[in-house]
Amino acid sequence: MIYIYLVIVILIIIILFIINYYLNYNIESFRGNSVYSKKYILDNCDYNWSKMNGVPNQICNSEAWVTDPRYLCSICGYDNNNPLISVPPPANSTNPTFFGCNNGPNNDLGISWNNSTNQQLTTCDAFIGDIFTCNIMNKASTADMYLFIQSNSIPDIINSGNYSGTPVNISFAGESYYYCYYYQNVAYNTLFTINSTGFCLSYLWNRQLFILDNNGYQKYANLIKYNLNTQHLWGTTGNGYPAQGMLPWMKNWIIIDINMNNPAGSITIDFNIGHTKDVGRINNDLVAWVGVANFGEVLVNGQTFYSDINNLWGQSVQQITVPNIKNGNTLTINTSSAGFLNTSLSLTYLWHGIFYSFPSSLNGFNNVIQQLSWNNYNYTDFLTNIKYCNLPINYIEDSGPCDGCNDQNYCILEQTYYNSCVPLIPTNNLLFNTNWISENNSTAPYCTCCLDCPNGGCCTYYYACQQMSSISYTTTITDEIFPTPENNYV
Repeated sequence: MIYIYLVIVILIIIILFIINYYLNYNIESFRGNSVYSKKYILDNCDYNWSKMNGVPNQICNSEAWVTDPRYLCSICGYDNNNPLISVPPPANSTNPTFFGCNNGPNNDLGISWNNSTNQQLTTCDAFIGDIFTCNIMNKASTADMYLFIQSNSIPDIINSGNYSGTPVNISFAGESYYYCYYYQNVAYNTLFTINSTGFCLSYLWNRQLFILDNNGYQKYANLIKYNLNTQHLWGTTGNGYPAQGMLPWMKNWIIIDINMNNPAGSITIDFNIGHTKDVGRINNDLVAWVGVANFGEVLVNGQTFYSDINNLWGQSVQQITVPNIKNGNTLTINTSSAGFLNTSLSLTYLWHGIFYSFPSSLNGFNNVIQQLSWNNYNYTDFLTNIKYCNLPINYIEDSGPCDGCNDQNYCILEQTYYNSCVPLIPTNNLLFNTNWISENNSTAPYCTCCLDCPNGGCCTYYYACQQMSSISYTTTITDEIFPTPENNYV
């Protein structure tokens, strides 16, 4: 009988050991400074850092740089006192970015970072540090969501939360392959499955943008971690897919690889909300989309960064990239409009994966973005009411005998108004960008006169006048917009 009890005790011990091993060895389930995570760190450092730098793998105990920052969950990155450190690759290098912690942090693993590398060390702020390592901020979240899909057939969409998506009408140029859905209270890890014959997609959730790979913008947005039911190719403009995407980050489509034997009739993608691939691709660069009517400039921290915003903005929203932005930096847009027209401004930008924009009139859209304030301006207007004009207004005055020209005293007898005004429609498909800041703060006309005395008789003064209005908009850039996640890394 005693042997039976002994066997039971041994089995219980083995089961408890297996459970403990699983909880600690799985990189998604680190508990504190788990000794079982050390193998992942050292193996990654050995296969990458030590080989690329031509040093023995033993150095990884004191220079434990890794390509996957998730291995450092609970060791660093969760606050600014113990930040995650990144080592970007040299310019024009295909090497990956490496990650580590501050020199000699206290941990149970017996590893450290002496930071003796000659490459540039960049400190990640607490938001990026958490997203790259434990991702507690997203894992604890339930948030509204916008799902954008480009598809050449009506997509079949199901999700594990049985959330009902509300269709949003943002069709572009009358095409039928643009689809958009608004979901409420979507929890992290919800599984979405989409079936179609070919598609491109992205989604906004928890104020962050998630996009497919092979569409650019990986420095600014989260890359969706997904699975497909079959081999695939990328549909590009070269093989018949749209040259202009539904959104700037939606240009290349996932399509069926027809070169296979017995290719599938449709392609299915599934992905879990909030899950990303290639963690650590986002850097500190910011990409902005700016629209003005009619002239403008962009300033960073009060210094002119881009001054060539002019008439080309009549039917366009310009994309501008600003490198190495930090919390507390400012972005200023100065714009002016001539000719009795209200100057207008549109601004959207993407930084650290977070999507910042003026409010939109689309259903629910303001719940999925970080809204930029516009309360200090006289009023706002719909995009369809914004006009762009390019010709001056001419005033003609008949004034009797020639006796000189006085700009301050004239009588307007005739006005020639603009005759070439057109709606200002962004051409890079920021289709949610429905509202613009619009100001009517026109100054007095600036006029010049021309003396013309035909036949020595009466003279006519021609006044070419442009009445100016202006906007100066400044936003402080920050990712400190979420509650600080609890320091719980189980």
